[in-house]
Amino acid sequence: AELGEAPLPVHHRKQWEFCAMARYLKDLGVVGPGKRGLGFAVGREPLASWFVKQGASVVVSDMPQSGAFAGEWNSTAQHAAEIESTWRKGVVDKDLYAKRASFIPVDMNHIPAELLRGTFDFTWSSSSLEHVGTCELGLEFFLNAMSALKPGGIALHTTELLISHEHAAADNPHLCFFSKAMFEELAEDLALEGHELVGGPIDFTVGVRDARDFDSAPFTLQREHIALSDVGHVHTSILIIARRGSGTPTPDDQLTPEQRHRRERRLARQSPNATQSATRDPAVRLPAQHVGLRDFSASSMLAHTGDFSNPVVRRMLGRMGEPIANCHRRQWEFAAITNALEQRGLLLTGNIGFGVFAAEDGMTTYMAGKGARIAILTPEPVTIYRPNLGVKKSDVTSRVHVELTTQSPVEVLTALDTQRKFDFIYSVTATATFRDCQSMLRFMHLSATKVRPGGTAAFALTISILGAGSDGPERCELTYGALRQFALDMQKLGFNTTVPSPAVGWVTDADDVDQPPYAAVDHIVYAHAAQ
Repeated sequence: AELGEAPLPVHHRKQWEFCAMARYLKDLGVVGPGKRGLGFAVGREPLASWFVKQGASVVVSDMPQSGAFAGEWNSTAQHAAEIESTWRKGVVDKDLYAKRASFIPVDMNHIPAELLRGTFDFTWSSSSLEHVGTCELGLEFFLNAMSALKPGGIALHTTELLISHEHAAADNPHLCFFSKAMFEELAEDLALEGHELVGGPIDFTVGVRDARDFDSAPFTLQREHIALSDVGHVHTSILIIARRGSGTPTPDDQLTPEQRHRRERRLARQSPNATQSATRDPAVRLPAQHVGLRDFSASSMLAHTGDFSNPVVRRMLGRMGEPIANCHRRQWEFAAITNALEQRGLLLTGNIGFGVFAAEDGMTTYMAGKGARIAILTPEPVTIYRPNLGVKKSDVTSRVHVELTTQSPVEVLTALDTQRKFDFIYSVTATATFRDCQSMLRFMHLSATKVRPGGTAAFALTISILGAGSDGPERCELTYGALRQFALDMQKLGFNTTVPSPAVGWVTDADDVDQPPYAAVDHIVYAHAAQ
């Protein structure tokens, strides 16, 4: 009622978000006379007005009018472009609000430096993290915004938690749903930066309502709901509260490779010279020649993912001794990567390649038969010679070195001599070997940096068809948004990174998949190092 959300009762998760944040801030003693708050993507919500009524002063922000989705938020009366539209009538006097509140447009992926000087007692956002482009960018915003707080200051952010799948995560340019594993990773990173969660570990217990009691499409603003179902994934609101620490972050040399990689990526994107993210809106992208991306459908090799009708693929399958009649996606991976490396002139005599967790296929025999030397990393013995390809066994055994290892691919690549460069690196069927998607992306990044100028790193991996991804522990399914962000990051390092189109060639129906709900297909990403 104080927030102007009457008449009651209202059973809507947005009201729960507003009330929970107001209650916790008041209980923690950080909202009141003399206190200063900073709100992100406030739109026309009631919290800013309520904070002013309690005696605090606030800086409120929303995406710039030029933002990719500003028009859409305007159409639903949820976007603010100036201070007056953030005032909630009936909560606080308009003149008092104008005196204690100020407005600034803010892109949450690029928070202005003047807001990150540790001058605020509290920061907040309501259902905003999921709209910044990808799940990773949303969690990075949480960490970056901690710098706005004074030591001991409180950050409160609500967002979307998937409750139907513990390890799944939907990662779309406009709306992301976070998994339990992602929030556990956020808690870990907060601690590494010297901060702490308020109240101890995150409680993922779903509220008193039946988990099956959710609203489904078509959604309306008027209909009450506690949880929603999108493409078979049920999600609800979660509130994360963190306190800024007064200590120093954990030194880089004490971090694991995955932790260090997450920090490096976040800090690189904070840089004033960082390229503006193109993941915010798939319909508004930088020119391909500028960001170094080429849609996979423009490739001379394949028209779509998993296209067995392509004559190039069929010829290569025959050369590799793979029965075309099987039409398995793994066969397509073998043929596509081998053909791409051969077209780029990387399978020449004397060239050196590195195969990570290579499978028992004709790929290795074919490459060795062309004259390339290959080091293969694998956790278990594999048969690398195919006798039906017209290649001498002695050529394969002399040119291919197989090394068994219990280390992860990231650990192996990290330990390699930094001066050692391969002509090509490839990975096929390795998605089941990674603990989480961030480890896989770290592996891809490290692999690309280990190829010589003009060399290529090629990765066959699993990507979700319907927008959801699986984040371990048994396998990882990346999202298209995560791959686009990887491409942008690699472009900054001088790579021409090819990311597949979200169009799926061989899946003609959303139900034409094996083992739902993780509807996924294999894609290939190439990172070509500049000459």
